[in-house]
Amino acid sequence: MGSRIVFCNREVTNPVAKALICILAIVIVALVLGLVMFVVLPLVGVTIAFSVGLAILIPIAVILAIPLLMAGGTVLGLILAPFVALVKAIRRRS
Repeated sequence: MGSRIVFCNREVTNPVAKALICILAIVIVALVLGLVMFVVLPLVGVTIAFSVGLAILIPIAVILAIPLLMAGGTVLGLILAPFVALVKAIRRRS
């Protein structure tokens, strides 16, 4: 190994210690890379997919809600008209 490893301001000269430090560094890099690949990136993907889904769903819901509310208001008026007439008749008597 032609690497120069300095630990606590002292150069490591023991080849076994150098090998263990290199292996430890590789394991730490692999753990960080695995954390980024399997935790952070899927969370970012879910967030982006959710926001795109909402961006598509909200305009469709608004476009569908306007005629439904208009028709629902008409139907509700037809259903409640007898009750409105009944209330007016009761108020006139009292």
